[in-house]
Amino acid sequence: RSLSGSSQSPRSPSSSTSEPFLHVTVTDPVKLGNGVQAYISYRVITKASSLPYASYLAISF
Repeated sequence: RSLSGSSQSPRSPSSSTSEPFLHVTVTDPVKLGNGVQAYISYRVITKASSLPYASYLAISF
């Protein structure tokens, strides 16, 4: 469901479109640690169509 409340599925970017995009996929949650020191680790995959987004792709936590 989209954020606008519409039930339409999100559009997939086409190669013919000139509008830049930044896709972020978060998968594979893994619980690490125990008790109050427990936390969740995720796999984050990014894909961008434009060079201005390149600086966002190099972020690590």
